[in-house]
Amino acid sequence: MLHVAALWPKTAAWSLAISMLIAVGALTAACSQSQTPEPTPTTTTLPTATQSPQPTPAITSTETPTPTPQPTSAPEPEAPLAPTHTPSPTSTPEPTATPTPYASPTPEPFIALDPDGSAPTITIGDVAFDLEIAHTPESRTQGLSDREILPQTTGMLFVFEETHTPTFWMYHMKFNLDFVWIGEDCAVADIHRDVPRQADGQRPSDLPRYSPAVPVLYNLEINAGLADALGIDIGDKVTFSGFSGTGAICR
Repeated sequence: MLHVAALWPKTAAWSLAISMLIAVGALTAACSQSQTPEPTPTTTTLPTATQSPQPTPAITSTETPTPTPQPTSAPEPEAPLAPTHTPSPTSTPEPTATPTPYASPTPEPFIALDPDGSAPTITIGDVAFDLEIAHTPESRTQGLSDREILPQTTGMLFVFEETHTPTFWMYHMKFNLDFVWIGEDCAVADIHRDVPRQADGQRPSDLPRYSPAVPVLYNLEINAGLADALGIDIGDKVTFSGFSGTGAICR
């Protein structure tokens, strides 16, 4: 049997401990009541806005703000390149000489008589004749037609612009002729001897036509029979005098 006296010391110790805990709790409660509690803030919930949310403001940067750009000015036009050689501004340029105009040379005429007034002549071999010259289309067409006579020492020289084979007839001729054809080599190329005049009542269409055997530049008409009488023959050399021009090549 357990004696009460034996248990007392332990029970008294536990009772003392419990009493101290109770005293500490009471002291703590008293301290709590003496302090004024902080009021709890009331949170009011705002109604949700129906409008579209505002854009989030840009975060302000601590960087230096970008300066407003100034208006761009139009570029100045580039200056032209300076010439390689710049004349001295102090030098006076020499005046440019004006070239002296030269007169165009007068073209040489087809046929021109010598200014000294000497009569034009033709020499065939050793024989010379005074000349009448037919060098235009009109004078060649007329020829010796309707003439009554031709002096024995005179002939008519027909001059052509180029070498060819011309055709002659005795239209309105009143006397017979010799045709002495001369080539571009200034030599007798062919001869028609004693060519008859147009007979009385002979129609032009019945007149014979006469042409040289080779191309020529000239035809000399002389009185019929003189070629034989003077010994003129094919191959004889021919020279002119008393006239000039592009048509007078046998000088």
